[in-house]
Amino acid sequence: MIPGHPDGAPLGSAPPPRYLILTLGELHLLLPQHQVYALEPAFDVAYPAGEDLGRIQVDGMGWPVCCLSEELRPVREIPASRHVCVLLHVNAGLFGVLCDQVSLADGAGGSDVLPLPECMRTLHTRLRGLVLQEEQVLCVTSVEDLLACASVRLSSDGPDSEEAVPRTVP
Repeated sequence: MIPGHPDGAPLGSAPPPRYLILTLGELHLLLPQHQVYALEPAFDVAYPAGEDLGRIQVDGMGWPVCCLSEELRPVREIPASRHVCVLLHVNAGLFGVLCDQVSLADGAGGSDVLPLPECMRTLHTRLRGLVLQEEQVLCVTSVEDLLACASVRLSSDGPDSEEAVPRTVP
C-alpha cells in the first residue's frame, strides 16, 4: 500500500475540497469549507440600536453579522435556534451569518451537484445547485451569494468604515 492522505488520495496530491452544511431552520446550505474563517457563538454578536446588522469583534476588528430567513431574506428578529455565527471570507474582510448549526458534509462535494429544477431558477436566485445527501437536500451557494442575500456591501476601507451598511437589492 502506498502512503497517502487519510481520504485515499495519493501522497503529494491535494485533498478533495471539504464542504460545510449551514442550517437555517429547514434550509441546508452547502458551502466550501475554505470560505469559512471561523465559527463563533451567536451570543457574541452585539446589536447596536437603530442598526439592521449585528456586529461581532474578532481579532480586534468589528465585522457585520446578519440573520437570514429560510427564504434567504434578512430578518430583524433573531430566531432562538440561531446559536452559531459563521464568519465568512469576503474580498473586503469578514461577514457573519447566524445559523442554527454547522456541520461537515460527509462525502458531499462539487461533483455531486445537480442543476436547479426549472421552477427554482429565477433571475435573483442565490442557489447554484442541489446535492442529495441521505435524506437531506443541500442547496449549493457561495459567500458572494449570501452577502447579496443579506443586502450588504462591504467597503474596501475595512470592516468598521461607514460603508458597511445595509442596502436594498433590486
